[in-house]
Amino acid sequence: MSLYNRNKHVAIVGAGYAGLPCAFKLGQLLKHFHGHPASITLINTDPRQELSSELYRVLRNGKGEFYNFLPPLKKLGVRFVEGQVSAIRPNEKTLSIRGEIHQELKYDELVIASGFKGKVPPLEGLEAFLDAKANEQKNVFLFRNNVQAQQLRLALKRLGWSSETRFPKDVFVVILGAGVTGLEVAGELAHLRGSNSRARLVVVDQKTELLQSFSPIAKKILKKELARMRIETVLGSPAIRLNQRRELEIENGQVIPCDLLVVCTGGRPSTKILENFSDAASPMGLKVKGNLQIEGYPDHYAIGDIAHVQGAPLALGNRQMLLKTAQFAIQEGNFVAEHLFDKIIGNVPQSRRRFEATDLGFLVSLGPFNGFGRIGPEVSSTLGKFLSPFVVGPLIDTLKRGAKMRYLSSLKWDEVRARLPF
Repeated sequence: MSLYNRNKHVAIVGAGYAGLPCAFKLGQLLKHFHGHPASITLINTDPRQELSSELYRVLRNGKGEFYNFLPPLKKLGVRFVEGQVSAIRPNEKTLSIRGEIHQELKYDELVIASGFKGKVPPLEGLEAFLDAKANEQKNVFLFRNNVQAQQLRLALKRLGWSSETRFPKDVFVVILGAGVTGLEVAGELAHLRGSNSRARLVVVDQKTELLQSFSPIAKKILKKELARMRIETVLGSPAIRLNQRRELEIENGQVIPCDLLVVCTGGRPSTKILENFSDAASPMGLKVKGNLQIEGYPDHYAIGDIAHVQGAPLALGNRQMLLKTAQFAIQEGNFVAEHLFDKIIGNVPQSRRRFEATDLGFLVSLGPFNGFGRIGPEVSSTLGKFLSPFVVGPLIDTLKRGAKMRYLSSLKWDEVRARLPF
């Protein structure tokens, strides 16, 4: 019996930037192939996708950043199960789902796209402030999901963080982490406080420079933009302690008052997921082969933040390790969908069997009327980095929102990508 005459079951865990495109793409491919060769089940704790790369907008307008994916999933014939995966048994190809009712699910192929959890950095004294029970006493916030973004927005209002407030002394909001998330939060807060000279905004990171993959010219312009927006930076030395006076102590001896501290230091893989694949587990996630199959576990794949992709080749240029960004997660999801379709059907031309990332540029919003980005691929040569084209201004925010909405509404991201100038 040929493979395409047997009904296979593909289970996808997680509906983020990797899992949802994987379900959409595989659903589209199977829908146009007669005979129903496989069924798809998408498992997630929420029937909406939480748009983590757009959370800075919550600070601007107070509206949660979600996408209701149930209608398009239904059209594609993808089954949705709301709940949390509590156990995976790779040898038996079964998993347990904890939700309103406990379920056991059997699968033939499994795709894990469960993402990262918010990581608490090893900063002395931080845990005590994070555990504050009363919201009015809370002044330290993680920034990873919509709930945390809303909590920070309310705290900023209580603090009076605006252009109208007349503070009797300098008020400090400190952002720990100068990656894309940290810079985008800083951009929103700079816009909210306007020209208020008493509202101080400081970004702290142990890295010596911001956005290291950008060209020297682009970094110079970014530095000028941050100075113009009065976003102060403390770089090159790690924060070591948050003392009882609510001051952030830096290893180089600096001490920064913190009326509010926003932690934007990334995430960590779920230990529950890693425990199920101990041989492939690492601090960076599940180690995968070139086709994104989990090392040592046939018919099991990891994509998005949970996947530890080392040395993935880029179509233009090379990278030692793939960054944990939405654009690469989407590409991984589409790749695994195509790979699984060819594997299940068995009688169609094989797609590329090794994942190759395509860098479409890098966009960072700095408030509603400003932004920064690199257009085109990351290049390795010194001259190429120097000449790498970049853009500055309100176009950035427009491009990010336009690309996001088209991807989520029309589900034709490949067509959109071909038209975008970056």
